[in-house]
Amino acid sequence: MHTTYINVHLCTSINIDGFKIITETAFSRMICVLYIDRDTHSVLMADTKELREMIADIDQQIIELIATRMEIADELAKAKKKSSQSYWDEDKEREVIARYHELCEEVSLKPQEAEQIAEVILKISKDRQHHFFE
Repeated sequence: MHTTYINVHLCTSINIDGFKIITETAFSRMICVLYIDRDTHSVLMADTKELREMIADIDQQIIELIATRMEIADELAKAKKKSSQSYWDEDKEREVIARYHELCEEVSLKPQEAEQIAEVILKISKDRQHHFFE
């Protein structure tokens, strides 16, 4: 069976014979991964191995984005040090946490999940920025 990934936003179904279909509803962020068999036209759900491979791909993207964020935070720390600012701003931290709450709400993640994500990312960022001020 030949498969490919296709991102389709605001659709609940799409008929492309013989291709893997990913449909996503923007309202619920529900992702459905289906296969359509070319010969039988049967619709099959993805198995756990395929779903885990998708998660691994997403994890790689997340790590790459976090690494980029940390590189920018390092540059921010250098700029703050050069301009004699404190390495950490509690008001900015609250702004970032509020932004995480908004972003998580948009994709139906819970407030406590927003807190957990923000806590981890901000801790890493804070530790890295502090290093530039030692």
